[in-house]
Amino acid sequence: MCPILAIYCLLSKKSNLSIRRGYQVYREVCAACHSLDRIAWRNLVGVSHTADETRAMAEEVEYTDGPNDEGEMFQRPGKLSDYMPPPYPNEEASRAANGGALPPDLSLIIKARHGGAVRSRVIYEVAIFFERYARTMFSRF
Repeated sequence: MCPILAIYCLLSKKSNLSIRRGYQVYREVCAACHSLDRIAWRNLVGVSHTADETRAMAEEVEYTDGPNDEGEMFQRPGKLSDYMPPPYPNEEASRAANGGALPPDLSLIIKARHGGAVRSRVIYEVAIFFERYARTMFSRF
């Protein structure tokens, strides 16, 4: 299970729908800069999405694989065992797009912070902020 989604679920005491919403926020907002390098598509199965939904999301992404019989690399649709794609092809592109700063990978952010679960409250608060912001923005329409 993705640590961010797990923390969001534990702290908010919400259902799988809340975890699904947390992933949606990541995908629509956070994924523009931050990666989840150590999270495979299969980690979402049974937590926020069904196997079929997750497989469909994975297949939307093209992965380089190979070599084939001729020794060439080729593109293929994603599988559940593939890891989520990064927003940038490499660290230099990431820094160039973010004013020289390297956005942290969010897959291990809880383990990387001193205080672990205490610091995870920050992630929960950020998720709640974006949820309220989205409600405010979309309620105008």
